[in-house]
Amino acid sequence: MIADKPHMNAEIGGGRDAVLPSLFFYCSFFLYIFFYLDSTLIYYDHFTFWRLPPYVPGSGGFDHLPGFPGKTAVCVAGVLLYCFYFSWAGALIVTMVAGLLSWGAGRFLDVMSNGRLRALRFMPAVVVLLQYSRYDHYMMENISIAFCLLLLYLYIRVSILREALRFILFLFLSAVIYYAAVYAYLLFLTLCAIYELLHKRAWFVGSGMLVSVLLIPIAISSLFFDISLAEVYLCIFPTDPATMPYDPLAIYFHGPVLYYFLYAFFPFAGFVSVYWRYKGDRIMNRFMSYYNADNYKSRNKKGRKSKSSKNKKGEVKARQHASRSHGMLNMAILLIIVFGAVLFSTDYQRKHYLRVRCYSQLGMWDDVLREARKLDAGYFGLSYSHDVNRALYHSGRLLDEMFAYPQPIGWQLYEVDPSSHTLNPSEKVARNSDLSETLYELGRVNEAENFAWDALAGLKYHPKVLMQLAKINIVKRQPDTARTLLRILSEDFLHRDQAQNLLKQLEADPYFIENEEIQRIRSLMPDKDSIDKCSLPELLDQNKHNRMAFEYLMASYLRNREVLDIVNNIGRLSDFNYTAIPRACEEALVIYINLTGEMPDLHGYEISQESLDRFQRFLNVLNKYDDKQTALFEVAEKFGDTYFFYNIYGFSGSQLKM
Repeated sequence: MIADKPHMNAEIGGGRDAVLPSLFFYCSFFLYIFFYLDSTLIYYDHFTFWRLPPYVPGSGGFDHLPGFPGKTAVCVAGVLLYCFYFSWAGALIVTMVAGLLSWGAGRFLDVMSNGRLRALRFMPAVVVLLQYSRYDHYMMENISIAFCLLLLYLYIRVSILREALRFILFLFLSAVIYYAAVYAYLLFLTLCAIYELLHKRAWFVGSGMLVSVLLIPIAISSLFFDISLAEVYLCIFPTDPATMPYDPLAIYFHGPVLYYFLYAFFPFAGFVSVYWRYKGDRIMNRFMSYYNADNYKSRNKKGRKSKSSKNKKGEVKARQHASRSHGMLNMAILLIIVFGAVLFSTDYQRKHYLRVRCYSQLGMWDDVLREARKLDAGYFGLSYSHDVNRALYHSGRLLDEMFAYPQPIGWQLYEVDPSSHTLNPSEKVARNSDLSETLYELGRVNEAENFAWDALAGLKYHPKVLMQLAKINIVKRQPDTARTLLRILSEDFLHRDQAQNLLKQLEADPYFIENEEIQRIRSLMPDKDSIDKCSLPELLDQNKHNRMAFEYLMASYLRNREVLDIVNNIGRLSDFNYTAIPRACEEALVIYINLTGEMPDLHGYEISQESLDRFQRFLNVLNKYDDKQTALFEVAEKFGDTYFFYNIYGFSGSQLKM
């Protein structure tokens, strides 16, 4: 039983009049996430899988994880991550969590402000929407806060109990939240203390709550967890979700604004509610006096009676009708403000980047290239380079259009040396997974397997990496290992059909003799494939029809401005039935002729007149200026996608537009 009955009039939005506006708000919330933000992108982000615990099918789910405070909330978030595979399910989960947070905020504000500030209940939902508009997956934190608000509601409902019994109940609920959702432990304690000290004026209970912050963690940890004393207390502090893996004992304190704002909103709202409860009428009277003082005072003046009951009933009905209209109008205004703010704050660049990553994993190469064109320089890196060049290769455009996209000089199309770039753990996981795919397609199967296992070590479980390892072991004629991996995947409801289909093929044909794709990869493997680096020329010596090795080799020569190597390998084009020299290679040949004055052996191919004319126009623009730096922007605008530009400046012109 709540001590004070909340003031639930229509202006505040309580009662049945609040149902329709709230329903309208959350339907709009769901549709916005489903149709516009596309929550599926969360599932295809390696960072999300790295940060949250993996649900390993067929092995007890999360039994492989050690016990730690807050494991329950972390594991729930790990399970819910799989629902984001379906865009509608991800949008529904985010909407439900936002609704729970707003519901809990509404119950708390009803009590603390006597219902006067209940309109603020939508603030947590707005923050959640802003989080996902920036594609930040804070599910574990949001679930913990929602659980905290549920326990707080239960505590407030039994506030009729004596102080000693309430304090015992508080200790029990605090132990529960420390065990299940430690992220919100301090929040729960703070909100309960605010309720007891400022609302109930129970100084003994409130003071006891503040003291118990030191006792409950050590008591629960000694019973259930094997962690150090420092970890017992460090894990109760809010940490930065942008850098924290699923282990809550890894503490970082530099977090994004939205992350901490949601955490701090509830204590702040509690203090404001108490103030408003006692000062709100005076403030509202002053405010309303500017507009309709007489009408406002007549409705709020106590003890005044209507001249007749008929007039009174009519006045009540009119006021109820007006309040419903005002509620819908206010909700419409709120939606316009909220979604306007969300549209303004949406991280469109991250959206395009996640789409590049998603479409690459799905093999949607044209879509990868379309989204890549929309990215700016901030998202240019190893993952971008891997996805774009792989998409160009699979769409048959690598040696024609590669310089329409950023191609930094000195980079390989696949990066093997882990020490060559400074990467955080999640980036290393993504890089290892990317390298495994590229090396597998090149025929360097053992190297691909090594990187896949490294990726799996960082992720603990990832269906895409497991499927990659299964295919690798099929290629290597190791059906038993492949069968073990596929049986794990067959327990995953998202990938069960694909895994079971491969298991059936393994039973019928253990070495996949009749499978053309597996046989093609085997034909590309070097005679002595190992985890040691095998160069692209060595792959071509092993199989001169390894098209990917040839195109990646030529692209590497182009990137490093090794024009002579392009000339020396132009004869290999006939091994792949090229009808003409690819544009980028042709432009490299034009540069060679211009520098040396010699016509190289083109092995029956010809340089097109179009490329010669393009080079002449390029020189005409360049020669208008005293030096190449002053000519940069005009040359980039007209010839930024050519090898002529790249050969002189060392980067593609598209980088200036990013």
